Amino acid sequence: VEAFDRADGRRRWMWRARATAPIPAVHEKHNLATPTPVTDGQRVYAWFESQGMFVFDMDGKPLWQKDLGDKKMRNQFGEGSTPVLYRDRLFIVWDHQGQSFIVAPNARTGDEIWRVNREEIDTWATPLVVEHGGRAQVIAPAMRKVRSYDVENGQIVWEGPGLTLNPI
Repeated sequence: VEAFDRADGRRRWMWRARATAPIPAVHEKHNLATPTPVTDGQRVYAWFESQGMFVFDMDGKPLWQKDLGDKKMRNQFGEGSTPVLYRDRLFIVWDHQGQSFIVAPNARTGDEIWRVNREEIDTWATPLVVEHGGRAQVIAPAMRKVRSYDVENGQIVWEGPGLTLNPI
């Protein structure tokens, strides 16, 4: 993870992740740093899926980290879902060959606010937060179903038909 000054392009800080065993298989055209980092202007959230979430302040000081376990992806396609930040929480989709789920950790502490199991397999899609009728929802596309979850408690708001074998 690197932070650069927008004014002059100089690197302000760098943090190097150390992958730990078991190292998940990845496709030859990407690596363990596929998910996009997220920021709220106060913290940087660097998500390495099976290697964990690492959160820093804007000066590069580590604030917290969280490990959700090891993903089991098929065909060595690797991992690649990016978390979404909305107000005081992150939304992480963890769809794989094991027990899939969507989880909402507190963005300041990493403590889980809610977690909902999903009957899905590998998904590389990034969830989307929308507000409709005064209600915030996180929409998570997948193979079997596209589901909308209430951001406050994880309850399903609506669901519809799934997409395809490889939602990206």
